[in-house]
Amino acid sequence: MRDPSGGPLPLEARPFAIVVRTRAALSNLRMLIASPDGVARHISINAAPLLTEDGEVEAIVETLEDVTAKVRFEELSLHAEKMESLAHMAGGISHDFNNVLTVILGYCQVALQQVSSQSPAHSAIESIRTAGNKAADLTRQMLAFSRKQVISTKVLDLNEVIWDTELMLNSMVGEKIRLDLDLSVAPSWIVGDLGQLQQILVNLASNAKDAMPTGGSLNIRTAWVDRVPPDSDDETPTSPEGFVHLLVADTGVGMDARTKKHLFEPFFSTKGIGRATGLGLSTVYGIVRQHKGTVIVDSAPGEGARFSIYWPCARQPR
Repeated sequence: MRDPSGGPLPLEARPFAIVVRTRAALSNLRMLIASPDGVARHISINAAPLLTEDGEVEAIVETLEDVTAKVRFEELSLHAEKMESLAHMAGGISHDFNNVLTVILGYCQVALQQVSSQSPAHSAIESIRTAGNKAADLTRQMLAFSRKQVISTKVLDLNEVIWDTELMLNSMVGEKIRLDLDLSVAPSWIVGDLGQLQQILVNLASNAKDAMPTGGSLNIRTAWVDRVPPDSDDETPTSPEGFVHLLVADTGVGMDARTKKHLFEPFFSTKGIGRATGLGLSTVYGIVRQHKGTVIVDSAPGEGARFSIYWPCARQPR
């Protein structure tokens, strides 16, 4: 028997020992136990003593309830609230920051028209504009995470999007990483924004490249499935047409439980200060949610990472 943190429970801290010592009832005490199938389960324990006339504990009445599903639901609800709060914050900051950048880039354009290209000031203004455009790209990623970015959607074949992006992905991951595509024979129709779908592929490929510094394999697959597995940190979506499953899997270093827990939070990065913005995967999460999909991550240290994205199927365009 273990406490809620997962550590072994000392004998004196076990329910029956507490009841014997205090002669008082216990209510809704949460414990972790190992079930016969080896899976850890959350148990709610209620225990009450039966006392003799002398006030001694004669027996203990104890009830146990499996609350694993309830605990999982509570964790998902807290995660959803946290992500929604971060999304609101990111969206508000991005809108305000974008307004400032619009003014800066506008004045840069005016200044470039008024300053000779031979002037040293021209080069300085160009540098300001380049930095401003990079900052504008970051705000667009934050808006994608907050699901407040304006998108232009239409029915697309995800397989075609991937084929069209293959050359860019190969160029980006480099020669040490083998890119393997295994796409469904039938078209994979979804409703999406072309630019944002390509951004998802690029961001996931970039993340995989960082996880395979000495090389490896990056596998991208598509398939039709009738439902989403109940492993998502979001509310499991439904679709009468089924789902297009996009799998992006690498053979990299993998992730521990802590990294997986914070993976989609904006500005979270394992690459160290100055090496990444921490917006790549949060952007993926925002775009997927904006497209009414869900993403599930399966990874462990030394075992690579598998990103499964499920998009509601769309009817074939006529």
